[in-house]
Amino acid sequence: EADNAYTNRIHREDCAGVLMHLSALSAPESIYNAVDDDPALRSEVISWIAAQKGKTLSAPDFTEQPSGKRVSNRRLKLSGYTFEFPTFREGYRSLL
Repeated sequence: EADNAYTNRIHREDCAGVLMHLSALSAPESIYNAVDDDPALRSEVISWIAAQKGKTLSAPDFTEQPSGKRVSNRRLKLSGYTFEFPTFREGYRSLL
């Protein structure tokens, strides 16, 4: 089920910030994962947004393990980047 899949997000401001940060590094690594701090299930993101709007959604009945991958931004953070919007909550809150 699509709602039982991990999603890895990044706010557009952080995406631009990551590119600026990495372009300023004197010896960058070859690969960085530009994702926020909280890989979350799609259902969790949707439920959180609904709650912010005063709505409740019925909890999905998942019988299988979540799909998708949780991607780590550890290398990016070790390079010195600090997120303006560290999770989907701060990012979506700025829009709501």
